[in-house]
Amino acid sequence: MARVLIVGCGCRGRALAADLRGAGHAVRGTTRDPGRTAAIAAAGAEPYVGDPDRIATLMDALTGVTVICWLMGTAAGDADDVAALHDGRLRMLFEKLVDTPVRGVVHEAAGPLPSAVLTRGRAVAAAAHETWRIPLEVLEVDPADHAGWRIAAGAAVARLLGTSPPDSPPAPRVDRTTGVDRDEMAFTVEAADGVVRPHGELDLATAGVVRAALREQAGAHGRVTLDLAGLRFLDTSGLRLVLETVEASERDGFGFTVLRGPAEIQRLFDLAGVTAMIPFTNGTDADRR
Repeated sequence: MARVLIVGCGCRGRALAADLRGAGHAVRGTTRDPGRTAAIAAAGAEPYVGDPDRIATLMDALTGVTVICWLMGTAAGDADDVAALHDGRLRMLFEKLVDTPVRGVVHEAAGPLPSAVLTRGRAVAAAAHETWRIPLEVLEVDPADHAGWRIAAGAAVARLLGTSPPDSPPAPRVDRTTGVDRDEMAFTVEAADGVVRPHGELDLATAGVVRAALREQAGAHGRVTLDLAGLRFLDTSGLRLVLETVEASERDGFGFTVLRGPAEIQRLFDLAGVTAMIPFTNGTDADRR
């Protein structure tokens, strides 16, 4: 039996708690308001009074916990405090999890909050996942879709626990190497005339090579284009690299454009909600030579 901690155990959290209890898991739910502990207990969860604005108050709640659900997509209150729940507070939580038995986080990245706040939360969660290798599920179903959200949240927890969610088929596992010639899996980077063309899989292992090439070309030409056409795979490390380069171009004053890649590559940018932040272009044959 696993124990799940729901941080922000309001109406949706209590519904999720009831589902998880029905699946045989122990659940602990947090609230800032001691007056709401009875409602959490009625959902079958162990109430815990703690404030996500003060991560230290949640530390005792981590005892025996396997998965944390950080449900802040509909957080209310002071705008700066709410934004911090998707930035500094979230980062601090991940830092505290490094030396705990927690083996997964469900991060809610959808809701009525400003898109910039939600996008920042996705980026912080992705960076923490890459840095500390803590398994991550990003919950992107609109909380207003109560039934859909409840199913998606339960499925996300189940995937982290390695179990099949109730009344839902197991998530398919994708082997990126199936049907691929091993010789074709080598990663290469072409860099010339202000254009950087990675070929293969842009991930944690290869992002540093691309980063160095982008810096070199930007320094030599005052501009740089990243051509994604040759990629077969892009993970959150690659996505973060693109966003970092956008910020660097604005800060350091060099031109930066990105030539779109295959549909499966572009999909990651769309899912992360950052497509509008990146200077994409379809390019021309001349651009790619």
